[in-house]
Amino acid sequence: MPSNMLRSTQVYTWIHKYKVDGKDGLIDKRGHHKSDGEIDELERLCRENMCLKRQLE
Repeated sequence: MPSNMLRSTQVYTWIHKYKVDGKDGLIDKRGHHKSDGEIDELERLCRENMCLKRQLE
């Protein structure tokens, strides 16, 4: 398959995301990191723990 052609599975995925979440479902979220307001307490404590471990190294 030439590199400039879309696979049918990719098109199906986009259609499904659009039907479920509308335009927001098509936004590329790769590399998105949650802000401090979006995380729960456990995740916040894990981040804080990793930061403290780096400081000790």
